[in-house]
Amino acid sequence: MTSCDHFLPHGTYVLLNKKDGTALDLSGGNKTIEGHDFHGENNQQWKFTNTGHGWAIESMRRRNDGKPLYLSIRGKLNERVHVVPSVHPLSWYVWEVDGALRIGWPGTDYVVELGGWGDEKPGTHVQIMRLKPGEPCQLWYFSRCSIPVAPN
Repeated sequence: MTSCDHFLPHGTYVLLNKKDGTALDLSGGNKTIEGHDFHGENNQQWKFTNTGHGWAIESMRRRNDGKPLYLSIRGKLNERVHVVPSVHPLSWYVWEVDGALRIGWPGTDYVVELGGWGDEKPGTHVQIMRLKPGEPCQLWYFSRCSIPVAPN
């Protein structure tokens, strides 16, 4: 396990689920985080910024009022809680496992996973679950965007 600071410079990335290549996607009129086929538009681009306590993960798509949206959760931390966009940044713990990222809630064994054990169906929700080592639906390949799409 390697801390994100050592291999992931601040920047904008596309995240693809290790299980099936589904892209992390801000969807549903900026109300949901889902898995979708990769297209590379700004709703599939994520800016990683070190907060000093972890990593804020910001969508490159903005709300209609211009405010940024960050990865967050709906409700209390627990299994199957959906990952959702929020105007309030959280500090996620991010680390490298076998060439992919694992995104977790600091100080816990909860991580971000593609629902349905990595269901490749477009629109599959992204959720929080307990870490299951070796489970590919809890890992995300990352590719730096060479020319990020400007936030809208």
